[in-house]
Amino acid sequence: MPLGNKHIIVYYMDPAELVSAKAILGSVEETESFVMGEADDAQIVRLRAQGLIVQEQSVTRQPVEAVEESGLLSFGIDTGLDTAVPAEVDYYLVSLRGPLLESRRKELYGLGVTLGDAQPGGRYKTKLASAQVDKVHDLPYVEKVEWISPPPPQAESGVLSAGEPSLGIEKLLMFDIRLHEIADRPKIEAWLRGKSIQIIGMGTRKIRFFSALDAPVLDELAALTEVDGAAQQYITPVVWNEYAVRLLGVDDTPVGTLPGHRIIAQDGTGQIVGVADTGIDDAHPDFQGRIVGKVARGRTGDTTDLSGHGTHVAGSILGDGAASGGKIQGVAPMASLFFQSVAGLNGRLTGIPVNLNDLFEEAYLAGARIHNNSWGIGADSNYTMMSEEVDEFCSQRRDMLIVIAAGNAGSSFQPRKAEQGFVDW
Repeated sequence: MPLGNKHIIVYYMDPAELVSAKAILGSVEETESFVMGEADDAQIVRLRAQGLIVQEQSVTRQPVEAVEESGLLSFGIDTGLDTAVPAEVDYYLVSLRGPLLESRRKELYGLGVTLGDAQPGGRYKTKLASAQVDKVHDLPYVEKVEWISPPPPQAESGVLSAGEPSLGIEKLLMFDIRLHEIADRPKIEAWLRGKSIQIIGMGTRKIRFFSALDAPVLDELAALTEVDGAAQQYITPVVWNEYAVRLLGVDDTPVGTLPGHRIIAQDGTGQIVGVADTGIDDAHPDFQGRIVGKVARGRTGDTTDLSGHGTHVAGSILGDGAASGGKIQGVAPMASLFFQSVAGLNGRLTGIPVNLNDLFEEAYLAGARIHNNSWGIGADSNYTMMSEEVDEFCSQRRDMLIVIAAGNAGSSFQPRKAEQGFVDW
């Protein structure tokens, strides 16, 4: 690279802007929305004068080093970063300068490297043999290669809740671990059973199991190469659905009167909405002729509503007002319903699958393109494994909208994280 030149990305909106960028830069690597190349300060000024967006790329190269992983609830073995070393085949974070172009992906593949889960900051979790580390690090577009070391143990205060049932002398809680690769699941299942750990369920790369809070198995799991990060305590979600229609302001008519002025014109015609909740009163007048399917996930063969919450939620979404003489309608009174009953015999939402992708995919295959989940846990705004699964599904099914309850525990009275008068998050 000539002295003074910078690595840049230039974003264009139409063919004319692409021609302008290439005329100024000359040799570039081109994609459908941007070009990458080198430019000096004068060229960058000319590009911006054309109305193009220019982003300068880092040229700093960092050595291979170790990083610790942390989670919502972390339990790890304290190996000490000064003495811990990677396994012969281990997991690393590979930081790229700029986007992952197809040419770069192919070059990495030629080295036997497939980038895994994307992380913030242009980083990717990647499985590397020790002989591959330097080869990857030496690629001109790789900024840094970091070994993912086992996380240190965390204090018990990180526990979200202790609301699970007590089994035996010690209180056993539910925990989730996530694996880097699904192919490793049988190995880790066998490992857990060899430790006499009761496995509750599995889903793709996730395993759910019972453990005491201070059990050594949590530290040992975090140190296994196949395990992606630390164990997280799983809290069974609880139902939420308060104030939604009022806050949305779908119409501005007084409560208890016939709807007269809908703020939105859409009424849900032609849409199938998936709802996962406690159960459904399928004889309710507001849903007649519009339930396209029901699935019993919490109680075998039983989709009835034990608490009324699921029926209430479905009514909030697509009730047509038949039971109230038209006075009480949902947001989309002409939509159809695909219902997944997830309440167990005890009323708790034990029918939610270990991997949320399974829940959403079932509704997607039934024709739903909107999926409502009026439940959740108090995760204090942390990005949990369940959060990651929602993002995974949305990245694969771009035409599906997932809606999840949020803000039910928010308060504008003595807020901790918001200004006075604003609802806390």
